[in-house]
Amino acid sequence: VNWIGIRIWVNQTELDLNTWEVLDFERVLDMKTGLLSRKFSAKSPEGITITVATERLCSLADDECAAIRYSFSVDRDADVKVQSYLDSAVVNEDTNWEAGFWEFDSGFADTNSGLVMTTTKKTQFVLAVTMKNKCTLGEVPSVESSASFAAQTWTGQIKAGANNHIEKYVGLCNSLNYSKSELDEQSKN
Repeated sequence: VNWIGIRIWVNQTELDLNTWEVLDFERVLDMKTGLLSRKFSAKSPEGITITVATERLCSLADDECAAIRYSFSVDRDADVKVQSYLDSAVVNEDTNWEAGFWEFDSGFADTNSGLVMTTTKKTQFVLAVTMKNKCTLGEVPSVESSASFAAQTWTGQIKAGANNHIEKYVGLCNSLNYSKSELDEQSKN
């Protein structure tokens, strides 16, 4: 499951470091604290510069907990959309002939949280992943879900130089530690 998914659009153009002009970029992995930090500035095709600082934590103390934070600002007033998602329709390189590796059990999103549950086809290993988000763009996100996907999306206008952020808290539980009936509830804790 891709649990780190966060997408940002500025004036309806998705932030993509492959297509935007990257002005600076730094990535630091602190192995002692388990924190991956990235900082970058990029210019959109229409000339708006966004500055982003991210932090991603995979807890060693509690391997069922993770978090990611994006802080961002733009150099001029803009319409911004931020989407936080869970996606279990990932492609694994070790599958044969593009065969699917996972069965999609469920995907769910509401204005408070999102959940995906998926099972490996061969071994019946089950993974439940839940997310809760906090975003400065608004209180109530729009939601989207399918059997393999759950997303919350916020939209708003931001002022030049204003600091904005999204924080995503993730619970990851699996069938090695819990029964299938316990998984969705445990991942929410």
